[in-house]
Amino acid sequence: MIKYTIAAATVLFITACGGGSSSGTNGGSTTTLAPEQTYTVYPGDKLIKNTPDTIVKITHTDGHDESLVELVAGDATIIRK
Repeated sequence: MIKYTIAAATVLFITACGGGSSSGTNGGSTTTLAPEQTYTVYPGDKLIKNTPDTIVKITHTDGHDESLVELVAGDATIIRK
Protein backbone atom coordinates (compact mmCIF):
# COMPACT_ATOMS: atom_id res chain seq x y z
CA MET A 1 0.00 0.00 0.00
CA ILE A 2 1.24 3.40 -0.89
CA LYS A 3 0.76 6.21 1.63
CA TYR A 4 0.61 9.86 0.71
CA THR A 5 1.22 12.71 3.12
CA ILE A 6 0.25 16.25 2.19
CA ALA A 7 0.92 19.40 4.20
CA ALA A 8 -1.84 21.85 3.37
CA ALA A 9 -1.82 25.58 4.01
CA THR A 10 -4.95 26.38 1.99
CA VAL A 11 -8.64 25.59 2.24
CA LEU A 12 -9.03 21.88 1.68
CA PHE A 13 -12.05 20.11 0.32
CA ILE A 14 -11.50 16.48 1.19
CA THR A 15 -13.00 13.42 2.67
CA ALA A 16 -13.52 14.07 6.39
CA CYS A 17 -13.92 13.35 10.08
CA GLY A 18 -13.89 11.84 13.52
CA GLY A 19 -13.56 13.25 17.03
CA GLY A 20 -15.82 15.53 19.03
CA SER A 21 -18.53 17.40 17.20
CA SER A 22 -21.47 19.74 17.47
CA SER A 23 -24.54 20.27 15.31
CA GLY A 24 -24.06 22.09 12.02
CA THR A 25 -26.39 23.20 9.28
CA ASN A 26 -28.40 20.90 6.97
CA GLY A 27 -28.22 17.98 9.40
CA GLY A 28 -24.41 17.85 9.32
CA SER A 29 -21.97 18.48 12.12
CA THR A 30 -18.72 20.35 12.66
CA THR A 31 -15.54 19.40 14.47
CA THR A 32 -12.83 21.85 15.50
CA LEU A 33 -9.44 20.16 15.18
CA ALA A 34 -7.16 19.94 18.22
CA PRO A 35 -3.36 19.96 17.74
CA GLU A 36 -1.59 16.59 17.61
CA GLN A 37 -4.87 14.64 17.46
CA THR A 38 -5.68 12.43 14.46
CA TYR A 39 -9.13 12.53 12.84
CA THR A 40 -10.57 10.10 10.30
CA VAL A 41 -12.21 11.85 7.36
CA TYR A 42 -14.67 10.42 4.80
CA PRO A 43 -15.89 11.28 1.26
CA GLY A 44 -18.16 14.33 1.06
CA ASP A 45 -16.90 16.09 4.17
CA LYS A 46 -14.91 19.34 4.03
CA LEU A 47 -11.84 20.59 5.90
CA ILE A 48 -11.74 24.38 6.26
CA LYS A 49 -8.78 26.41 7.51
CA ASN A 50 -9.84 29.15 9.91
CA THR A 51 -6.56 31.10 9.89
CA PRO A 52 -4.11 31.88 7.05
CA ASP A 53 -1.23 30.09 8.83
CA THR A 54 -3.07 26.77 9.18
CA ILE A 55 -1.11 23.64 8.27
CA VAL A 56 -2.82 20.25 8.14
CA LYS A 57 -1.16 16.86 7.57
CA ILE A 58 -3.27 14.42 5.52
CA THR A 59 -2.40 10.73 5.19
CA HIS A 60 -4.25 8.60 2.63
CA THR A 61 -3.80 4.88 1.88
CA ASP A 62 -4.61 3.65 -1.64
CA GLY A 63 -7.68 1.45 -1.78
CA HIS A 64 -9.39 3.14 1.19
CA ASP A 65 -12.07 5.85 1.10
CA GLU A 66 -11.07 7.45 4.37
CA SER A 67 -8.00 9.57 5.15
CA LEU A 68 -6.33 10.65 8.39
CA VAL A 69 -6.03 14.36 9.21
CA GLU A 70 -3.83 16.02 11.84
CA LEU A 71 -3.65 19.74 12.70
CA VAL A 72 0.01 20.81 12.67
CA ALA A 73 -0.48 24.57 13.16
CA GLY A 74 -3.27 27.14 13.14
CA ASP A 75 -7.01 26.44 13.38
CA ALA A 76 -9.20 24.22 11.19
CA THR A 77 -12.72 22.78 11.19
CA ILE A 78 -14.19 19.66 9.61
CA ILE A 79 -17.71 20.02 8.24
CA ARG A 80 -19.46 16.70 7.80
CA LYS A 81 -22.25 16.22 5.30
